[in-house]
Amino acid sequence: MSMLVPWLEFVFCAALIAAAGPVLTQYGDIIARLTGLSRSWIGLILLATATSLPKIQQFLTKCGQTQPLVRTAGAWSGTLGDGFKEMLRAT
Repeated sequence: MSMLVPWLEFVFCAALIAAAGPVLTQYGDIIARLTGLSRSWIGLILLATATSLPKIQQFLTKCGQTQPLVRTAGAWSGTLGDGFKEMLRAT
């Protein structure tokens, strides 16, 4: 039972993301039509920002930690990968 809950949460979140993706692109098309901007610009600016919000939140959360090495490595690992964290740990 204990392993079932995380998997159910994962499936629920994956289904929610899969359902939200097409709706987000439809709204992006509507915004592009109403503003006169191209769909490419809307996709670049708005959709990329919306899909990057979890990483931005992770970055801000890690910056609030008290230990400097953990704060720096943790914040950058969310955006640049774990290689940067390993590089900081080696020094």
